[in-house]
Amino acid sequence: MIICAYLQVIMLILFVLFFAAEHTKNVYEIFLLRIHMQVVRFLTQAVVALCLCVAVPLYAVASQLCDFDGDGLAEFPVVTVNEQGNYTWLALNPRTNMQRVVMTNFGNASTKLIPGNWFESGRAVAAVVFPITATSPLVRAIWSAASVDYLGGRSMARNLGRSGDLIIHGGDYDGNGITDSLILKQTTGKLGLRVNYFLSNYNGNNLGKERLYKSLGSPFRDGNFFFSPDGVQDYLAVLRRGNSVNTILQLKPFTDNPQAFKLSAIPGGSLDPLPLKQGSGKADLLLFYARRSDHTLVVVKTIQGTTVFSALVAGTGLVSVGDYLPGAGWEFAVQDGTEVTIINPHTKVNRRIQLPAGKLVSCISRQYIQ
Repeated sequence: MIICAYLQVIMLILFVLFFAAEHTKNVYEIFLLRIHMQVVRFLTQAVVALCLCVAVPLYAVASQLCDFDGDGLAEFPVVTVNEQGNYTWLALNPRTNMQRVVMTNFGNASTKLIPGNWFESGRAVAAVVFPITATSPLVRAIWSAASVDYLGGRSMARNLGRSGDLIIHGGDYDGNGITDSLILKQTTGKLGLRVNYFLSNYNGNNLGKERLYKSLGSPFRDGNFFFSPDGVQDYLAVLRRGNSVNTILQLKPFTDNPQAFKLSAIPGGSLDPLPLKQGSGKADLLLFYARRSDHTLVVVKTIQGTTVFSALVAGTGLVSVGDYLPGAGWEFAVQDGTEVTIINPHTKVNRRIQLPAGKLVSCISRQYIQ
């Protein structure tokens, strides 16, 4: 880029000034040269900072959703069962094919898995949702979310919802870069919404907000997901499927008048879409997918309905999204048995890697609390 090209010129000028200051004997000239050197050093630091900001894509929305090692790119979380029936969490780096343990004895087959950037550490941690046994048979069990920062030694647990609720995990609804939880409640003729905002100074207080909406439909009939229209914060979205035209209602939590978008040519039988982050200031792309015998049909669209990618990908396993490879925007991945195919819808980069034994986990999910 042009700005970064000037960095070499500035460094050359700095070298010349330094050389001149070392070889001149005039006190006044030395003084002026040193002033110039300070100015050039300042410009050099400013240009370096600007180059880094331009060269590295910024994701203000839960940017480290699946980044367990803090290198700015995502890994694949995989859980294995130990002798006690508990989960050991692994993180597979798709760039090196190296795996490492990130958590042991955390979660089991009865828990919901919701890894994400739940702390301000700038990287993902293991997290689960588990039931708290009700004291009365007339009271539904309350579920709680717990997450652990394995390296930082911190843990967090809080009540999340009740049996029958729907949790959509992976979104950042206040734009602070930390994963929040969004709970949809079963109500009569209304959509009940609860958002738990997780802050960097989390101290165990109830940070949740709750509201009922009358006109958004039932979360158990319509598709629900999240996406960011601006790359700054995520919004709840409701997908209403039609015969030829589908409607997406975009809703910023706790504001009125959701914005509606019309989409056509969504694959028949497609599951709820996943967001593909493009960077700060850019709207997410929407990934629709539908399973076809031994392949998965993947269609990527803009919120305006333009198709930017469409292909049949081998495998019918878990479909996940994340910033797995260096380059423009997020990639998507399709599991095919013990392997996974990673594709960037912009660059068409296609990579296939081997998965470790265990269960592949998504960092974005829609799960019922039962």
